[in-house]
Amino acid sequence: MENTNREIICPFCDEGVLKKINCKKCGKGFVMCDECESIYRDGESSDDEFFSACPHCGAEID
Repeated sequence: MENTNREIICPFCDEGVLKKINCKKCGKGFVMCDECESIYRDGESSDDEFFSACPHCGAEID
């Protein structure tokens, strides 16, 4: 059985780990770096950074 909980290192800072977060407004999931707080739609699409907004609905992330 494959381990699906692998850590993904942030492509922006190369130090933090991408953690799964749910948007408080739309409820959809995305990943955020625990070090620099860069936001990505998921661990596979880490080329598109969304900075401080939900990649699904655009809501500001606190």
